[in-house]
This record gives sequence, structure tokens and C-alpha cells, in this order.
Amino acid sequence: MTSSQRYLLICFIPLLLSVSLPTLRAGEQPFGLNEQLGVHLPDGIRLLNEDSEEADLSDLITRPTLLSFVYYKCPSLCPKMLEGIAELVNYSHASPDNDYQIITLSIDQNESSTLAGTKKAYYYSLIRKEISPGFWRFYTADSTMIRKLTNAVGWEFRKEGENFVHTTSTVLITPSGMVSQYFYGTYFNYMHFDMPVEKAWQEEIVPTRLKTLKYCYNYIPPKNRRVELITMIFGISILAVVLILFVVLVSGRKRRIYKNQVL
Repeated sequence: MTSSQRYLLICFIPLLLSVSLPTLRAGEQPFGLNEQLGVHLPDGIRLLNEDSEEADLSDLITRPTLLSFVYYKCPSLCPKMLEGIAELVNYSHASPDNDYQIITLSIDQNESSTLAGTKKAYYYSLIRKEISPGFWRFYTADSTMIRKLTNAVGWEFRKEGENFVHTTSTVLITPSGMVSQYFYGTYFNYMHFDMPVEKAWQEEIVPTRLKTLKYCYNYIPPKNRRVELITMIFGISILAVVLILFVVLVSGRKRRIYKNQVL
């Protein structure tokens, strides 16, 4: 390789490395999961159920409670997680109503109790066991109550346009309101659910076994003519560098072949 070819290659590599993935910008709300095992839920969290009835969360948790956060208009993984919960109810040996209950809260303060009731009716239709109307309640709340609860259990989310970025994870709460265990993902291993429910009755903490986070994220980039123009120019520049490098390499090879033939 000639010195000119090496020079082009050295210039080309940093150009490729300059492409980076998006990062969290200053001031943005983080998203993820920061486990808070052993922490008790704060008092004064007011929720509105699918029948537009307001209640205090501390009054609702009278047995081990599987707490899930979604938004009801979610186009991505939230429906999958709720379907996974319905499947868990069908196959778990733990008895609905007697051994545990489920609370689902929308993280979108603009969603209505009517929508919550529609979602409840659908997911109830997936359950084959006998369950009471109060076994799995679907709630809404204002932004202050939502953040108060999600912050308490370390469940972080961020709004992106009309959607939300968040993890697909649920929390098991003891009858006294203590965080007992976390479950990750949209699928629940029902064989690993019965024992945590028993431990929750005993007010014990169960360390998480599997920690594979999935993120619910439906990103649609906003239209920005300047960004589109810069991206197009950048792409054309990379293509031009590749073509120039290719031509230089090919021409250099041909010159060496010609010199060898002359000699």
C-alpha cells in the first residue's frame, strides 16, 4: 500500500467512528429499573379505578399484590406483558383472590377510567379461572400520584412524543406494602411465582433470579429538514470517500502489475 493510500485509509476510519448512538440528553427523565427491595410504599397515593371510584393504594393492598405499570394505548410491549399476566393467572397454582391480587396502573395521566374498563374487560376474557371483579383492577391517576408510586419502586419512565419509554417489569408487594420481588419481561414462569407469593405473605424479600430487561419503545423521529440535509450530505461524503479509496486501490494495483510486466 502506497503512502497516499494509507493516508486515505487513516482519514476514512475516523469518519466512520464519528457516527454515534443517541444518548440521554441533559435534563431528560431517565428510564429503567432501580430495584427497591424492602422499601415500603408511601402513604397518600390516590388512584381511580375503571368504575371511576377513587381509593387509597394502602387500602387496596390487603394481600400479596402483583403491581404492573403500562399505558393503555401502548402499541408495543404493554399488551404483551398484560397477556403474560393473564397467562400467569391461568397456569399458576396460586389461587386468584385468595393468595394474591393484581393492580395495573396507567403511567399516562391523560388516559380515562373508561379506557381502563375496556382493557380490563379484554384481559378478563383471556382468563379461564373463576375470578372476582376486584381481583385484577385497572387504575388511572394524575401525574403526581403516578410519579410518587413509580419512584418508590424504582420504575423509571420517560415520555417520548405520544408514547413512553419504559421497562417491561412488574413488582410483587407484600400485604404491608413492602416491595418483595421484581419480575422482568413479558413472560412469567408460573412455576417461579407460587413461592414468591408465599414469601410475600411472610413479609420476606426474594432476590430477583433473572434480570433481562426489555424496553417498550416506539420511536418516530420528528421531521427536521436541517437534520435530514446534514444526514444526506454526510451519507454522500462517506460514499464519495469509499469510491475514491476504491479507485486509488485499484489504480495502484494496476500500476504495480504494469511495472512488473515492463520489468
